[in-house]
Amino acid sequence: MNKQQLAEELSDFTFEIARLADECDISKGDLAILELCHRELDRISEDLMEEERENNSLEQRHHDDLIASRASSAL
Repeated sequence: MNKQQLAEELSDFTFEIARLADECDISKGDLAILELCHRELDRISEDLMEEERENNSLEQRHHDDLIASRASSAL
């Protein structure tokens, strides 16, 4: 499963949970599983956002170093 398929599956999954939550009682066991999934998705999301921040910072440093190198070469 690629990232796009996973995103679509998770979107469908959340739609179904919302639909069922309005129409049906969710058992305590199922609710506990959903809460666990939610916590894990939050953890994964935080990890990915931290990685993205680190990558952006690295790209900015690379860009700044490139500009500094070009400026020093021009002198």
